[in-house]
Amino acid sequence: MYLQTIAVSTPTPKSLGQHLDQQIVYSPQLTLAHNQVQTTEIAEGPSEAPSEELSDSDSSDSKLKPFDKVVEDAEELAGLLTLYRNKEKDKIYLEIEPDQLNQNFLCVVTLSSGIGELGLQTGWPVNDFLFQFRRRQKTIDLVIPNIYFRTRPGDPQERSVKRSFSDSVLYSLPITSIHPERKTLLVDLTPLLVSDGSFSGLASAFPWILGGSYGVDPQKSYVSDAQAFPLNVEIESVYGFSGGGDLFFPLRSLPDQRAFNLSVRYSFSQLPTNNGYRHRLADERVGYFISAYQNLSNQNRKQPFIRYIRRWNLEKQDPTATISPPKEPIVFWIENTVPLEYRDAIREGILMWNEAFREAGFDNAIEVRQMPDDATWDPADIRYNTIRWSNSFPSFPGIIAMGPSRVNPLTGEILDADVIIDANAVRWIKAEYQAIASQPQSQALSGLSQFPFNGSLCSNGIKVPYLKWQEILKSNPGKAAELNLPAGQFLTGLTQVPDHEFCFGMASAQQAKFGALSLSMV
Repeated sequence: MYLQTIAVSTPTPKSLGQHLDQQIVYSPQLTLAHNQVQTTEIAEGPSEAPSEELSDSDSSDSKLKPFDKVVEDAEELAGLLTLYRNKEKDKIYLEIEPDQLNQNFLCVVTLSSGIGELGLQTGWPVNDFLFQFRRRQKTIDLVIPNIYFRTRPGDPQERSVKRSFSDSVLYSLPITSIHPERKTLLVDLTPLLVSDGSFSGLASAFPWILGGSYGVDPQKSYVSDAQAFPLNVEIESVYGFSGGGDLFFPLRSLPDQRAFNLSVRYSFSQLPTNNGYRHRLADERVGYFISAYQNLSNQNRKQPFIRYIRRWNLEKQDPTATISPPKEPIVFWIENTVPLEYRDAIREGILMWNEAFREAGFDNAIEVRQMPDDATWDPADIRYNTIRWSNSFPSFPGIIAMGPSRVNPLTGEILDADVIIDANAVRWIKAEYQAIASQPQSQALSGLSQFPFNGSLCSNGIKVPYLKWQEILKSNPGKAAELNLPAGQFLTGLTQVPDHEFCFGMASAQQAKFGALSLSMV
């Protein structure tokens, strides 16, 4: 079996779009570009909100608990942001330096553990957003600034934009203490990370199951891990959900549908500045994933939108060379959960993208490394691009794979990318080949209309996979239960394409048998 994994292009360490046999992997970061770019005069972010300073002589300071007293039994974790974790009391505090107020940070939320169905799967992206810490008297507001409406620096409309479009204040955290010398601010993060789980955005990301049937039980929720590094802070929370089950979305993977746990990884990092990256304007003639905003300064444009493509920040070691290695290559790690028999194929698929990068002037732009079995870092850590392996409960529709990337929303620079491959992908491909190959040739031709990944092989397009569900289910009533389809809800009204229109023609059965043989040797 040849497993092709698509890598995508450009800065710091990560991204890759992907394809299993160019059919089964969805990749949102197919981007090949380098730093010969167009630029605009638009500011990359909103102007900083003023910080409301609290005088040392303010009588309210005397009512705060002494800094050392609050953290005396807590473990200090120093990094980009300093944390204090008290495991016995299940408390975690955040120390904010004065110069970290009103600065842009990125929060990336990832599902670290799931239930294996309905999208609640390991590695699944939940949310990511730019935010700032803003001081307001005795509280710290966690604010998502409105970056979707901007003006040129110095444009008088800047004041109007601030009044016209609101920021989003997600949380207000009381200041617990102020350090007497450093003047740093201490806040209790525990309510934000545990409580009702609203900060994670789980209910918004998975409304079909977490929107009403189940709710977070704070008594069963806690912070399970916390790490601080110079460039990022990693915190993992476990949310205990309770409920009575769901009539329309029963969770068949659970031992008891009344309760389950989800682990959520929070990655906090500071957005890169002055790193040499230049944004590139999108061109409607070329398909890219984009980051967009409205430039309200230019009234002569037909539309105010400015669109930047999402790409890696690749820079040549030798800018004068036609082909040069990058200063920092894109590095992808194969997670230590990937079965041994597929690792070489995944590695080869990723490295194939070096051919495309070479055409763009980069030699060995992508590197592949294996995550050690004893690694101390988590695959969801924003510093690492990973190819992840997920197992799920077979259901219909099934999830094959996806390749989310996280970007700087101000510029489109890709900062992190993780590819999630579901184990069922390989099982489904093998099963389809075997099913077709085991039939007589005449039946195999008809069977191709049941093959869920053959849409791009023939001119019939995406309609092909759905042509004969009604016929399949009539001849095999047990198939509905196997595919997790509600009884009686079959696809109807679709035109059946004659067998002779399939591009495999008379040799289809032989090709299917050869495919099955190839897969059996992997």
